[in-house]
Amino acid sequence: FSAPTHPPPQTPLLAVNHLSCIPPPLPPRNQIRCKSSKRQEIIKELFDTEKTHVDYLRVLHTIFYQPIKEAQLLSPDQLEQIFSSHDRLWDIHTRINDRFQKKAEKFENLIQQQLQFPQQFSTPITEMHVGSLLVEIFDGPLGRELEHAASIFCASQTTGLDILNKLKMKKDSKFVAFLTEAEAQEACKRLDLKAILACCFQRLTKYPLLLDNLLKATNRDIEDYELIECALK
Repeated sequence: FSAPTHPPPQTPLLAVNHLSCIPPPLPPRNQIRCKSSKRQEIIKELFDTEKTHVDYLRVLHTIFYQPIKEAQLLSPDQLEQIFSSHDRLWDIHTRINDRFQKKAEKFENLIQQQLQFPQQFSTPITEMHVGSLLVEIFDGPLGRELEHAASIFCASQTTGLDILNKLKMKKDSKFVAFLTEAEAQEACKRLDLKAILACCFQRLTKYPLLLDNLLKATNRDIEDYELIECALK
């Protein structure tokens, strides 16, 4: 909030003092609760979907990449074009997920402690603040690692998918037989290899959307707002 630049109207001193004693109206309590609840829902979605994404990257590596490499079903160049930097992305997203989960556990512990010993908390804790964590992740070294690994992965995907489509046309090949068996595994959740590969770059497009929604659900008068805005940039 910035102060108005034009001078205030001339008002008798008594009236000014009287008006200055009247606090600005507060938003309805249900509106405050609604915005806080929306914030927590978005944070939960951010954390939960990160964990799901790490699971998909684990599936990509352990069910597809590693067995294909060990069985030499594809050449090193084909492997590189199709799977690219997925292993680096797996490592980076695992570290992001670890930080999210630790934040969630710390918040849950604080809530439990507050319920047991309310007298220890001068100000009730009602919602999780994640701004500093998001800045640390997306505006720090980890964010730059993610950006670099993602750019490598995305750059190879057009060629990689062309190779994959051509390989799948050979119905009687060992590679196609392997894919059929691997994609039927429960861990794949009915997604084929192409869909799981797509998850790698689709996740990157969801961060700005989630952070933008979180910013809109955050009150401007708390520190988290500026931090989330910084992470979003």
